[in-house]
Amino acid sequence: MTDKSEDQEDLPDDTPFAEWLLAAISALLFIGGFAYLVAHGVAGGDGPADLRIVHMLAQQDPRRVDFTLVNMGQKTAAQVQVKGQVLEKNGAVAEESHAVIDYAPEGSSVQGSLAFYRDIRGLEFRITTEGFNEP
Repeated sequence: MTDKSEDQEDLPDDTPFAEWLLAAISALLFIGGFAYLVAHGVAGGDGPADLRIVHMLAQQDPRRVDFTLVNMGQKTAAQVQVKGQVLEKNGAVAEESHAVIDYAPEGSSVQGSLAFYRDIRGLEFRITTEGFNEP
């Protein structure tokens, strides 16, 4: 059987300074990240999702409208229903198209498209969000 003092003689006497420095930096990064997540969760905004849509006619297909949904609010929106309408000259709705954006986190932008049966160049077009869920 070996004596404990003999086992301890094989170990280095002190830990290198680089290991202590690396451990301190790692601990600071971990604590900083954890503090940020807690602060964001506790003091995060209670405002609603603020959804905006930017759209344009697709270059390759005159029957498609590409759009970008931007969530400028402080909450995530899920299952966002987007509705596009093509209007006739008298203001009547000629055609509608719908899309659903699954997930729009706060401060994000998500791209989508609406497809129509007719060429919509030169026609009046309207796009809106109809509703969403808060996950």
